[in-house]
Amino acid sequence: MAIENTINIYTDGSSFSHPRAGGIGIRLVFVNEEGFEEIEDISPPGFTGATNNEMELYACIEGIKQAMHHPAYGSYWRIAIHTDSLYVLENYNRAIYEWPRLKWCNYYGKPVANVDLWKKLIRMLRALDRKQKKFKFYWVEGHSKDKHNRAADKLAKESAKKATNPPLSVVKARRKLSSKSVELGCVPMLNQTLSIRIITEYNLKAQKLFKYKYEVISEDSPYFGNIDIVYAERKIMLRATHCYSVRFNDNPNNPRILEVIEELPKE
Repeated sequence: MAIENTINIYTDGSSFSHPRAGGIGIRLVFVNEEGFEEIEDISPPGFTGATNNEMELYACIEGIKQAMHHPAYGSYWRIAIHTDSLYVLENYNRAIYEWPRLKWCNYYGKPVANVDLWKKLIRMLRALDRKQKKFKFYWVEGHSKDKHNRAADKLAKESAKKATNPPLSVVKARRKLSSKSVELGCVPMLNQTLSIRIITEYNLKAQKLFKYKYEVISEDSPYFGNIDIVYAERKIMLRATHCYSVRFNDNPNNPRILEVIEELPKE
């Protein structure tokens, strides 16, 4: 339900898997002096290769931006951001106060995802502060009876269907050999040495690390064919489709490649 004397921003993000694409939906709701709701819907072209969390974050960023450029912006001093994303709701305070102090890693040292989008959201929230606008996030249960949330969900799906923008993040990806899907933690970190093949490589500039999606190619390993995610310092630069013998650390909360033993012939 829209809040009076407030700019209500209803946001939603959506993503499809085949092919991977995402979109955002935004509904601005103003309650006028007569108590009637004035509504503006926004469904811009979406992004190829987008994840749902990226779109949930981007919807909040774009929603605030749209509100700040609206003719009615100067008439309100409160901003309510309605989202059904627990990812956004549970982490925006960490993005403001905690993660920058930890160099955009969590308590265990594991890199935070979507850093560029979190930074953009923080800039938008600080811009509201500078204009003395009081903002607050509200959680709306997904697919609830809230008509504005349902409208934002529909707008997000429409946006994803017309995904013409390039991906928000560039990942060098190659086809996997395994028939399995990625499963976080399916390769335990036991300070062990394994042979792996790199599927994707991504440069985490904020953390000065690399992020790798890999598959285990050690046929004598109980984890043969498993696909997981691991991180490495900049000095360990691996390439997609290449195979390596590597040594992992022993921290399941922050999986890292500690050493490259050797590069192996391609499979």
